[in-house]
Amino acid sequence: MKKRKIILGIGTGRCGSKSLAALLNKQPLIECGIEKYKHDWYSLNWRRHLREAIMDRSAKIKGDVAFFHLPLVIKMKYDKPNDIDLKTILLVRNKDEFVESVCKRFKDRGEPLSEKRNSYYQFAKEKGMDYRPTFDYTVPKYFAYTSLKDMAARFWEDYNLAVKQHNLDYFELKTQELNSTEKIREALAYIGIPDKEQYVEKIRITY
Repeated sequence: MKKRKIILGIGTGRCGSKSLAALLNKQPLIECGIEKYKHDWYSLNWRRHLREAIMDRSAKIKGDVAFFHLPLVIKMKYDKPNDIDLKTILLVRNKDEFVESVCKRFKDRGEPLSEKRNSYYQFAKEKGMDYRPTFDYTVPKYFAYTSLKDMAARFWEDYNLAVKQHNLDYFELKTQELNSTEKIREALAYIGIPDKEQYVEKIRITY
């Protein structure tokens, strides 16, 4: 059976997702989105959603980068469709840098949290920023925390713990390694891109 390859980039967010998607899109054999597949991976129809996402007459390898793909990667660890070859890239940013970036992104000034602010995406909604229900749905809710800083730290810990607990098959890229030609070549080789088909250059890392 011929398998259709799919690339999923995962990570906590604020870790270089846009840069990874841009880098993958520069590869002649890859077409990669950023937060494009917004299906509910918790639903019973996740297999159909996945096939719809990658169904295309193009010969290119399909991919998408988003923090909310972690549940799908975990599902496929235990129940992967036989006709799909999954390649996962895990982006990892230093915990303190991630927390600082979250607080800066959502313009946190130390406001106390409440039941209506039980995920950091609620801050985006309140401040009139880009708010997407898909994001808020997939971010864990923490009712016991009183600061955005503590909440973001807990989210970082839980996300990376889930990756380790399920012993997922992935290629790890630290955020700063997005500018390492050696590591990028290793990542592309993991995906299955031949050396002569690889396009590698230093990129500007964005969060």
